[in-house]
Amino acid sequence: AKVFMADFEDALSPTWENLMRGQVNLKDAVNGTITFHDKARNRVYKLNEKIAVLFVRPRGWHLPEAHILIDGEPATGCLVDFGLYFYHNQDTFRATQGAGYGPFFYLPKMEHSREAKIWNCVFEKAEATAGIRRGSIRGTVLIETLPAVFQM
Repeated sequence: AKVFMADFEDALSPTWENLMRGQVNLKDAVNGTITFHDKARNRVYKLNEKIAVLFVRPRGWHLPEAHILIDGEPATGCLVDFGLYFYHNQDTFRATQGAGYGPFFYLPKMEHSREAKIWNCVFEKAEATAGIRRGSIRGTVLIETLPAVFQM
């Protein structure tokens, strides 16, 4: 399968502006309206009719989001990345259930099976809140430590 991974973990400098531009790009990609105008070449790029499957790689659990505070503490970056993406695209996800459009996530730097269990709870809560079929949100994980390999 052809896959494109939008990487909020390693592929961008996590400034607020970059993260928010990334979220706008994700919404446009999910809606099929994303374009890019290369001014130097005077060329416009847009999605083909047949597109790759979109995976989103949120930041790891260890990375905070200082622009959003919860009880005076920075929010967890991965949950901000997931939450914004899912919230702003849930109508499309609901409309395309079972059509292979996801949402799909690549979850980085798992160090313990508990982290995967937390993600499962996040996915289930998001599905229930949005009214989409349980199991619609899919994730694949990058296992970072040897002990985590044996826990999974």
